[in-house]
Amino acid sequence: MLIPRAMQPKLEELAGRTALLALYPLSQGELVEAGLLPARLDEWLLMGGYPRIYRSAIAPADHYPAYIQTYLERDVRAQANIGSLDAFQRFMRLCAGRIGCILDMTELSGEEGIDGRTAKRWLSVLQASSVVELVGSFAKSFNKRLVKRPKLWLCDTGFAASLYEIPKVDIMQLLK
Repeated sequence: MLIPRAMQPKLEELAGRTALLALYPLSQGELVEAGLLPARLDEWLLMGGYPRIYRSAIAPADHYPAYIQTYLERDVRAQANIGSLDAFQRFMRLCAGRIGCILDMTELSGEEGIDGRTAKRWLSVLQASSVVELVGSFAKSFNKRLVKRPKLWLCDTGFAASLYEIPKVDIMQLLK
């Protein structure tokens, strides 16, 4: 049915009426609710929370290397002009080895052999694609929270385990 022009609502400008949603991997609660949470903690850590692994029953050892390669070839090339994808992948692996640690950009860039500006740019690519999250320090003083260095976290444990090249091992042994 056509509505006469006089009766149609006026379209207002939509500027400022958008919402950006960060879609993180499935949480423990979501996996429990769906009846998909692995029985053992080490299995859950290796599987991570990417829905495709649970939906398609794909082994993490098969899923993550292909996902990482696709991420590098499609997303990273599209977002940033990165000369060497191999160097960028090594950078991601170095980040995976620093989960929960205070971010030291000088050390991180030095280990990869890149300058600090490149390391910051690459880290921003990882942040923009929701691979890495920087968590600010906890302090009572607002000023201290601003000046203290953040900690580095990868958003998915399965992704991190694959980057860190943890095979099907008992992760609990690594945590001891």
